[in-house]
Amino acid sequence: MSDILEIKYTISYFDIEKMAMGRKETYELFPDGKVVLKCYETGNRKCLSKEVYTGTSEVDFQTILRRLLQCVSTADRCNQYVDDADAEIKIIYEFGRVDTIPRGYGNQEMDVERIIADYLARSEEKDNM
Repeated sequence: MSDILEIKYTISYFDIEKMAMGRKETYELFPDGKVVLKCYETGNRKCLSKEVYTGTSEVDFQTILRRLLQCVSTADRCNQYVDDADAEIKIIYEFGRVDTIPRGYGNQEMDVERIIADYLARSEEKDNM
């Protein structure tokens, strides 16, 4: 697990007025516990805002990684979300391999989006303390 450079969680929202993908948020989770949020607006590749959270540790990162890998290994379904967003998780390894996982991948108890959402909520909460 130490050969992982980062986990990238990307959410794209649908813009109903333009009938195309609109706003996009990218969360980059690093092994040292740092979380970087980048926001992009519709039709713009330039990052409009960037926030850095440092409320988590290496242990938290290893825990989320273990939970993600366990969830993927026991997955028996891809839960369908009915909303205006599209999301995916990418696990980026130092030797160039990238695993892409859809957000609803998992089983009856847990899917990867809930694992990431719990981690992000904890990192923001710890950073605000």
